Amino acid sequence: MAGFADPAMPMQGDARLLSGLTEKAIRNGFVRKVYSILGTQLVFTAVIGRIIMGVGDSLPESTILFLLFTSLAISVAMMCVFICRPDLMRKSPTNYILLGLYTLAMGIMVGFISAQYTQASVLIALGITCLVVFGLTAFACQTKYDFTGCGPYLFCACLVLMGFSFTLWIASMAGLGGPAFKTARLVYSAMGALLFSAYIVFDTQMIVGGTHKYQFSVDDYAMGAIMLYIDIIQLFLHLLRIFGSRR
Repeated sequence: MAGFADPAMPMQGDARLLSGLTEKAIRNGFVRKVYSILGTQLVFTAVIGRIIMGVGDSLPESTILFLLFTSLAISVAMMCVFICRPDLMRKSPTNYILLGLYTLAMGIMVGFISAQYTQASVLIALGITCLVVFGLTAFACQTKYDFTGCGPYLFCACLVLMGFSFTLWIASMAGLGGPAFKTARLVYSAMGALLFSAYIVFDTQMIVGGTHKYQFSVDDYAMGAIMLYIDIIQLFLHLLRIFGSRR
């Protein structure tokens, strides 16, 4: 009879429900994959950094300069790839190779930077970073406010921070110093910590998706991991400059 639906056929509402459940399951799998990659990167960076801190003083200056400039060149090259060829980050195993190279380069740089500070300072900065990342991640997942539309504003703030950094570098090369210069560096680090804290919220909401305006595609798991990785590493380095005591 026309007034009865065939029980063997799924109802339209059931189809929508199944579709919603499927999309949620796919997104949850994507989130788990992103954070698994991110966790591996952070552990790898910590191990490399600890090794560099342990043997850095015994290395010849030529070796230190070679490692620093090589890691800097690799990190810049990888950033150019991330920006200019994002399609490569969707192809396996190419994306994992690029992630590995960038993580190796950043691990070496973080190690040499951390070696300039006392071990207690590094541990304090690491602890603060963990607390901030955990708190901001929980906030990004629970808040009703959508931060994914703030990308242009964060990018402008990043350009301002880069200009500030370049100015400080020029001033340092010119031999300027004193209390005012030290205060300027502290302000720069505080601005950097705030900016990358905001980026953690922004990128986290892009990863978890849901009702947010913009989000990563499920094929962008490598890009999602690298963006959060950069945010966390930069936050740690800025906090280290704020709270760290040099050796």
